[in-house]
Amino acid sequence: MYRAALAAVMAVTLTSSLAGQTARPGTAASRPPAGARQTIIQWYLAPTVQASEAFLLKTTQSQVQAFRTAATPEQAMFVAVLDLAIAPGPTHARVGQPVSVKGHTVVVKFPRDTELAFQEESVSGDRAIVPVAIRTGDAAARTGTFELTREDGAWRIASIDMAEEPRLPRLDSPKFIGEFAAVVVKVLEQERGRLRETSVHAKLRTLASAQFTFSAIHGGVHAPLECLAKPRLCAPADPPNELLMGAMEVDGYTGTFHAGPAATAAELRASNGAQRGLKSWAYLFTPVTAGPEARGYCTDSTTARVCRMPAGAPANLAGPICPATCVDVK
Repeated sequence: MYRAALAAVMAVTLTSSLAGQTARPGTAASRPPAGARQTIIQWYLAPTVQASEAFLLKTTQSQVQAFRTAATPEQAMFVAVLDLAIAPGPTHARVGQPVSVKGHTVVVKFPRDTELAFQEESVSGDRAIVPVAIRTGDAAARTGTFELTREDGAWRIASIDMAEEPRLPRLDSPKFIGEFAAVVVKVLEQERGRLRETSVHAKLRTLASAQFTFSAIHGGVHAPLECLAKPRLCAPADPPNELLMGAMEVDGYTGTFHAGPAATAAELRASNGAQRGLKSWAYLFTPVTAGPEARGYCTDSTTARVCRMPAGAPANLAGPICPATCVDVK
């Protein structure tokens, strides 16, 4: 839920000023004491960030206030993500999808409809546990928990577990801001990694498509990489149009073209104008940073598929073909 909303919150942050939208925390407004479950619902319905923060413990409010006071303009993105965690109601409203309540169920309509059905609290002294059944779209429900602590006669939110990664640090931690920053950095790195993987997939599919076009024109003969950018280097009578536009480069990955045997003279004579070419080829992208979880991606002339290498697999191919252990990317 938090991961999916992160991208849109970032977009809003980049196009609108947080000044005037994020208030400094203050003391809680006067209101009759509420049970733990109702306190969570009131927290979601809080109209402003300041009102939301009043539902946190005083030690947490102090940390947040100190961070906001020292925050620089370059930290606006982090402020927005912090708002998402500790003030979900006004944060979702800011992107045009306010939360709503049906009985003891909170409905968050952004980024996808998510229902949070809060169960009866279990109270032990000044500590309360509120289970929550979380359902997003048609996915199976999962169970999370909210933990609250009684402070000055009212329930304050001490911990949130939405039963998904990334796990939020406890709000009552004396190092909450630093721990939360570490979570945000991890999520951003993971999202950057996903974007790089998506770019790798796109590059390989584009290459495979370009090779298929050249091969279809030239009787099954494939092109060296440079001939996809300039087809006339291999087939002088071809149109000057590039079959492969842009470099085969992705940040964080090393790309290697594996050329198969050269086409024979007989194959070239039957190739509709190709003067040189290949019988086969493969292309492999490998992560620059090696590690047990690092994965390469491959495509070749046999199926023009894009596949994912096993984690930690060697960065080289045995020949111009993706190995059988390479799993197709859907």
